Amino acid sequence: MEDPSFENVCKQILWELCIDAATKGKTKFSILLYKNLEDPKTQVPMATLEAAAEELVLTENGAIRIHGDWIAGGRRGNLDIVYVKQFSPTATPFYIVRLLHELIRLKIARGLDKLGSPTVDFVDGSRESQ
Repeated sequence: MEDPSFENVCKQILWELCIDAATKGKTKFSILLYKNLEDPKTQVPMATLEAAAEELVLTENGAIRIHGDWIAGGRRGNLDIVYVKQFSPTATPFYIVRLLHELIRLKIARGLDKLGSPTVDFVDGSRESQ
């Protein structure tokens, strides 16, 4: 087995920091349920992901769109995620909610990785005042 290079080890550590910061990050987003993707007038704002997932399983051709902002690891960004029922028509509401939470976390982690690693001060959720 080949020893990993210093650069690869650093990349892996920075990615783990991004994942950790994304898990602890704060989000503010809106949730729209599309009851029929072919008719954009069928969009309904939803209060929670759970409620949106419950309604989505009752549709034939629906989708959930999450759009908003996040702050994590001392960085800010936005997210726009769409879950289309047709890609997994037999999914349960529990599965949909878990998948959306993971997609949000991954989107934040990728944003942090792209913007540069999160600062260590923000990873544990606290920051000492100077």
